[in-house]
Amino acid sequence: MSAKKILVVDDNESILAILKLWLVGAGYAPETTPHPTKAIRMAHEGDYDLIILDVMMEEMNGIEVLERLRADERTANVPVMMITALSFQRHFSAETIEMFDDILAKPFHKEELLGRVEQALMARRTIAK
Repeated sequence: MSAKKILVVDDNESILAILKLWLVGAGYAPETTPHPTKAIRMAHEGDYDLIILDVMMEEMNGIEVLERLRADERTANVPVMMITALSFQRHFSAETIEMFDDILAKPFHKEELLGRVEQALMARRTIAK
């Protein structure tokens, strides 16, 4: 069985490097980019099992990226996990929170991230059956 493909989008290169290291170590096949517009293109062209998406990015925020992913049939059903340093209850409406499949607050620990990734992938397999 091939490794699950995960697209990681964060404009902080250090966070990208850490997440890639953790995901590779857990047996996943991550691809990373700090550029939201490139991430949209990669998502449309790739066959990702999960997308991990930061919210606060300069070029385009994660909510805008997610809206574009959900609007395209190629990526409408790909699970998306939001990672953010913002308080969800203070900064996001209930409708915005519901757009994501999961939300993980920064800072987070390796075990927490990997556990949530596994949950998201299992939920996708359940839905796909």
